[in-house]
Formats: sequence, structure tokens, C-alpha cells
Amino acid sequence: NIKIIQNSSWYLSEPIPKSSQPKYYNSVVLCYANHSVNKVLKIIQIIEQKFGRIRIIKNMPRCIDIDIISFNRVVKKSLLLTIPHPRMHLRKFVLLPFFEIDSNWLHPLLKKNIKFFLKKVKYQRIKKLKID
Repeated sequence: NIKIIQNSSWYLSEPIPKSSQPKYYNSVVLCYANHSVNKVLKIIQIIEQKFGRIRIIKNMPRCIDIDIISFNRVVKKSLLLTIPHPRMHLRKFVLLPFFEIDSNWLHPLLKKNIKFFLKKVKYQRIKKLKID
């Protein structure tokens, strides 16, 4: 069982790393899951497959990309998953919507608040969308 608790606004973002790929839509969702993080990952991958995602090479164009950014303050590094997401603190398209949901979030490894990272990351163009 996975339940959505809160979701951020939608954003239009440039691809990272910078490339000829099109801009994409981005949002962050806070969920409750009564599953292990590995089970949640499997569920996410099934959803991505149902939307037509094919994984052949890293950073290839994709129709959907669902990441686990943080999971109950868990710190995990395996071949399948790294939590917190290893580049989340470098990506404005993650930080800005995440900030909407939890402006006091503290990175469990770097021991810095999300506000600290938002001040550091300036290079990515991201636009908050107004959806009525």
C-alpha cells in the first residue's frame, strides 16, 4: 500500500546534464508506504514500464523517470539504489519542489538543510508552472 500524502507544484526543467533532450516536467511527491524501500523501488519500476520506459543506457531519453529521493531518513548504498539520491543536493529541479513539501529537510549524510543546497544551486533553469 502506497498513499500520497502531499505533492509539490509542477515545474518545467532543462535536462541535466545539459543536452539536446527536451525540457521535462518535474514534481516531488511525499508518500506513505508500508513496504521496504526495495519493494517500493520494484513498484516504481513496474509503473515506469507500464508508461513505456525502456532502460538501455544511462541518461537516455525517457518518457518517465521516478526516483526515490529520500526514504524515512534511511541511508543506503547498493547496486540497485542509493538513498538519499546521490545527486539530489545538486539539482534544482529536485530541491525546489522538495522544499515546497519539507522546507526543513536535513540531508542525513551531509547534515545540511535543504535551504543551504537551494542557495548553492543556481545553474539549472527551472520554471514553476501555474496549473489551474
